[in-house]
Amino acid sequence: MKVLLIFFTFLLSFDCLADSEAMPYSYIELVGRKNKFFHMVPEKFHFDGREKIIEQEAYGIAYQIEQDGSFQRLWSVHGWYSFSVYLTSDAVHMVRMGKWHRGHSPKPRDIAFEFYENGKLLKQYFVLDLLQDPESVRPSVSHYRWLDRRNGEYPKLEFPFFEIKTVEGNILTFNVQNGEKIVRIVP
Repeated sequence: MKVLLIFFTFLLSFDCLADSEAMPYSYIELVGRKNKFFHMVPEKFHFDGREKIIEQEAYGIAYQIEQDGSFQRLWSVHGWYSFSVYLTSDAVHMVRMGKWHRGHSPKPRDIAFEFYENGKLLKQYFVLDLLQDPESVRPSVSHYRWLDRRNGEYPKLEFPFFEIKTVEGNILTFNVQNGEKIVRIVP
């Protein structure tokens, strides 16, 4: 019995670790003929006692690689970090996915995703804008999921369309050039 208890304690500890938020990291999202990219950089900070001191806010920069190998800065965004962005091949339009939301149900200001053009916000959607039933989210120990990422099929960007699939099974299609919702397919 003691061995069984230790085994289940061991298994539960992995479940808790899997529910931990990842630390933000710098990354590059390549697009097009691999000559355009978006560089995302998390904020830099330190703690003074219990107070978080931000040394540099998070930012992202879209670049084009020139024929001589130099980088031409196209546009930038500041003040937010995303683990996932979708950049169009011309690097003009981008979709920023919202963060991993804490709690077990959506709150009114939980960002699902945002549409950008040359670094300027075009349209913003909240999780509650996209779900028919807010109770349909998949809660974990400390977060909830509203997006169905099973099979790696969604979200997807096929210019000019951006598609997502909610945990309800609804497929939503948006115009990435203006952020407008085009269609909702309900299973």
